[in-house]
Amino acid sequence: MEAKLEEKLKNIPKQPGVYLWKNKYNEVIYVGKAINLFNRTHQYFNITQHSRKIRLVQEIFDLDYIITNNDNEAFILENNLIKKYQPKYNVLLKDGGNYPYILLTNEKDPRLIYTRIIKKNAGKYYGPISTGIKNKHNIYNLAQEIFPLRKCNNLPKEKCLYYDLKQCVGPCINKISVETYKKIKNNIDNFFYGQYQNIIDDLRKQEIKLAENLNFEQAQEKKELIESILNLNVNQTVQLNQNESVDIVAFKVIENKIGIVVFGYVQGKLLTKFDSVEDIFDDNDSDVVSSYLLQYYERFTIPKKIYVSLDEKSIIFLESFLNTKIENPTKGYMKEIMFNALNNADIIIKNAIKTKENKLNRTIKANDELRRILNMQTLNRIELFDNSHINNTDRVGAMVVYENGINNKKLYRKFIIKQQEAQDDLMYMKEVLTRRYNRLLTENEALPDLIILDGGKLQIKIANEILKQLKIDVLINIIGLKKNIAHKTESIILKDYSEIKLDKKSNLYFYLLNMQEEVHRFAISFFRNKHTKSLFSSELDNIHGLGKIRKELLMKVFHNINEIKNATKQELMQIVPEKVACEIKKRFN
Repeated sequence: MEAKLEEKLKNIPKQPGVYLWKNKYNEVIYVGKAINLFNRTHQYFNITQHSRKIRLVQEIFDLDYIITNNDNEAFILENNLIKKYQPKYNVLLKDGGNYPYILLTNEKDPRLIYTRIIKKNAGKYYGPISTGIKNKHNIYNLAQEIFPLRKCNNLPKEKCLYYDLKQCVGPCINKISVETYKKIKNNIDNFFYGQYQNIIDDLRKQEIKLAENLNFEQAQEKKELIESILNLNVNQTVQLNQNESVDIVAFKVIENKIGIVVFGYVQGKLLTKFDSVEDIFDDNDSDVVSSYLLQYYERFTIPKKIYVSLDEKSIIFLESFLNTKIENPTKGYMKEIMFNALNNADIIIKNAIKTKENKLNRTIKANDELRRILNMQTLNRIELFDNSHINNTDRVGAMVVYENGINNKKLYRKFIIKQQEAQDDLMYMKEVLTRRYNRLLTENEALPDLIILDGGKLQIKIANEILKQLKIDVLINIIGLKKNIAHKTESIILKDYSEIKLDKKSNLYFYLLNMQEEVHRFAISFFRNKHTKSLFSSELDNIHGLGKIRKELLMKVFHNINEIKNATKQELMQIVPEKVACEIKKRFN
């Protein structure tokens, strides 16, 4: 498991929501919902060898999640995200219908209808409702029982059983006033928007009575219905009733960090979540968020409306630049959504701070462990070296610097191997080390406490010889990181050539491995850049009138040799004289 993923799993909240497993290409491969995100995600890594999940787990590289207010929202959000991403390991819901709604029709004598199809101007829709297959029909049936609207599609000429049961006002035999229907509609609104305590109390009494009469199955049904009603909140914060596209932006500031979450609603459905934690050095939160949003919307589509809590001056400023409506949600539906986004922002910034603290603690402990192993008084500065080349061409060396366990990129150095007689990695290292520490001594700069080399005894031997010649061998310690036949780091080679095996589960191992990967990355990056320039330059050699300066100008405009080959004479003439442009075209034609 990747260290980044392991850290995320440690900090994932024990709240309802949706989780998205991603592969190493950052593709969503599975979307799932959970009442408890922490418990559910950890279950994936406690599976047996014969589990159906094993193929999925083998591909998991990263994780993202969105916290919801309840299980009902998690159901709906899961459905929306599966339809968006079509993950390879999700089977259900890809081609399924929408979640159900309860429709209060706008007919003269209205009805309640259970439907999955939304039609414009058909009436008022309550939902989406997703409280589990067992319960969603029960809620509809309960609503039909409580609210005495007509049940039949066409009005009969005489009363029916529903009228006698007082479950219908009987428009077939009575003329129902507008005021009566208005009162029933208000009661329906109250029910679906949370004012249902009297109904809950009645159902609870029924549950107790059924249990006392040993009708446990019916009592369980009443209990499940109560739970469904309590979990029923039509004001879903993951799905809007309107089909507009909006963004909801929430932020949380802790000390010198800001966590920002952007919920993206497309046609009323929450389909995207973008989050970020940044260092800030400005006391004005509105200015910080405004600056962030200007950069954010350079990369992403600007919606028709953005909801964000900023001062009036910042809102006017952003509206003029982004050319969209910006609103500060102070009450109602959007304020509820803002609270959910804020909850997500709170989680991500706290997790980021916790992750950074954990990493720093591990780094401090690992650095101190290395100091003790090497029997050093202090270990404040470490310099690591690596080389890169292909068949002894474009030979380069690289050095990275760590101070108190943290890499300092300002002190990184690159070396182009100059000695023509140098033919292997040992000779490259000899040249790089000699040049590096000759310069430090000449310029009277501070020496490192420790040098780390990518290699074993031969590399240590050369480093010992160079430091001895420079008379600084007693001032700087040296270790090498030895790899096994599988090219995996397995031990430390000390200055006296003795060996210490590394525990691959220890903080020290990951500390050294991260440093080793960083210097290797830096060396490879430098090599690739130089190698590309060499290929570029060699293709343009011996073209009359094309010297070093003109080659560099061409390299700035054209990213590779194929772009030059395909360029017209007129395009080339913008950079070089016409005669030289003709020579270039002549070469490649």
